[in-house]
Amino acid sequence: MSPSPSYLHRNAAPEPGQQGRWESFGSGALGQELSLTITQAVANLVPQRYFKVGVQVGLRGGFFLERAEQQYLLLEESDIQHSAPSIRIGTAESLPFGRHSVDLLILPFVLDWSSGPHRVVREACQVLAPEGHLLICGFNPYGGWSIRRMLGREQGAPHFLSAGRIQDWMKLLGLELKGAQMRFYRPPISHQKLLDKTRFMEYAGDRWWPLLAGCYLLVAKKAMLVGRQTTVRELPRRPAARQPVTARWSSTSSRAGGGLAPVVRSPS
Repeated sequence: MSPSPSYLHRNAAPEPGQQGRWESFGSGALGQELSLTITQAVANLVPQRYFKVGVQVGLRGGFFLERAEQQYLLLEESDIQHSAPSIRIGTAESLPFGRHSVDLLILPFVLDWSSGPHRVVREACQVLAPEGHLLICGFNPYGGWSIRRMLGREQGAPHFLSAGRIQDWMKLLGLELKGAQMRFYRPPISHQKLLDKTRFMEYAGDRWWPLLAGCYLLVAKKAMLVGRQTTVRELPRRPAARQPVTARWSSTSSRAGGGLAPVVRSPS
């Protein structure tokens, strides 16, 4: 049974007591615009292929498992509002899935709130099946969202990781980067009219100031496991020690004048 996006998405209005908290960044007009932008980027980056098992950790930014046949949503126990067979309880640091069992794994803004982001990427690499895909979305430390974090006094502010740092982790773990995009160049404001007026920045920023985007998306692919056939081979024989060439004298004459002629015998 696949989860229905109608009840998996959080409400547009922030929950009571969550006003001004970073955990509610996906609420309101700003969250809807961010979710729409990321959804379009995911559609462009994720390959058009069959994914049997898809897993998404958390609901920050939206729900992005439409292409997977079996969809699993991983939530912490405190975040579960509706029960469903496709919802699993766990954390990104310890995924409740077997090794090489996930074909598509999506981590939307997970590393930004994790106390061990490198461990999360390593755990993701272990559960990915050969030729499986990993999508990571995070805040750009050089964009407008970073300025909001530095100037604001909001609780639960994330720690931003650069896209280059995550790419280095992927490379060390044997993941091949297949695509990357920088998105959301508008300022992180919560007024819909201002967001509409600054929509032109999405087109201009992609051309003129790509490093100042609000967030980034990275898609990596796990390499195919190549089995090596092990055979029992004979050890190379040690070459025989060279023996000195010896000569013996034959009584047969090699010349007309007679005499003894040396006969060279090579070692057998």
